[in-house]
This record gives sequence, structure tokens and C-alpha cells, in this order.
Amino acid sequence: SGCGLASFIDGSTDGLSRFAAGEAALAGLHLPEPGGWNVGVVAERGLRDCVLLAWAVRTQGLILGTALAGTVRTVGDLRGRSIALRQPGAGGRALFDRLAG
Repeated sequence: SGCGLASFIDGSTDGLSRFAAGEAALAGLHLPEPGGWNVGVVAERGLRDCVLLAWAVRTQGLILGTALAGTVRTVGDLRGRSIALRQPGAGGRALFDRLAG
């Protein structure tokens, strides 16, 4: 981004692990949970001396080939199709896995 900060882009879970281990000053998270985002997973780590800030709204979606245009309305419509996913631990992957059931 040219911001001058050292960064990793390895997913929300990796960032949270690095933060919990004292290897990062902050971590950007977008981990879905029932009723919201991030609060439960931070509490599960036992993190007490930290603050969660809501600073952005993120829209996530799927990129489909033209052959699928109009045929995919839900994640369930992707069953049996070849798809490329984010790595395990990424917030986008966690959301997809949750929606896919």
C-alpha cells in the first residue's frame, strides 16, 4: 500500500495469533460469528488488554464466469463446481465455510 508499515496478509486468524503472541501491534479482523464479528474469537484467546474498533464496512462476494451468470444465487448453488477459496484462517474463507454449512 506504500504506507511504510511492515505487514502480513495471511488472514484474520494468523493476524490474531500474531497479536496474541506479542508479534504484532495490531491485527485487522473480519471473523464471522453468530450475531456479529470478532468479539467471541478475541475473548476465546483470553485477550484482555486490547480494544476492538469498528473502522470499516466490508462487502464480500463471488466472482463468477459468464457461463454461470444468473445461475448462482446462493452458496449452495456452487455444489459440484470447481471453486478457488482463500486459505483456511482467512475471514473470507470463514464466512464462505459458514454460509456453505
